[in-house]
Amino acid sequence: MRPRPGRRRRHQERPRASRRRLRRHPPRLMQRVGTVSRTAQGLAIVRWEGDEDPRIGTSVVDESLSAAGRIVDVFGPVDAPYVAVTPKDRSKLPSMVGTKLYAR
Repeated sequence: MRPRPGRRRRHQERPRASRRRLRRHPPRLMQRVGTVSRTAQGLAIVRWEGDEDPRIGTSVVDESLSAAGRIVDVFGPVDAPYVAVTPKDRSKLPSMVGTKLYAR
């Protein structure tokens, strides 16, 4: 069946999809997570000091930019939540108390 003059078929009206890969999230700058206040059950407990909401799975580094671990849980009040961080090396967990952490 031929389309009427001056009209396009449906599949011709749609714009072509872009073949560029889109990022899921824009690149983020490093953000301060907070200072490790204590340890509990093999996790470092930190009071969140960042501007944005904390995301589970975000990698965390210390002041020397060496990997410290990952955020595994967010809990506490909405205004000032706590973050549980799984340390990269459990043997260094007691020495992490008082360390400033940053999210990548």
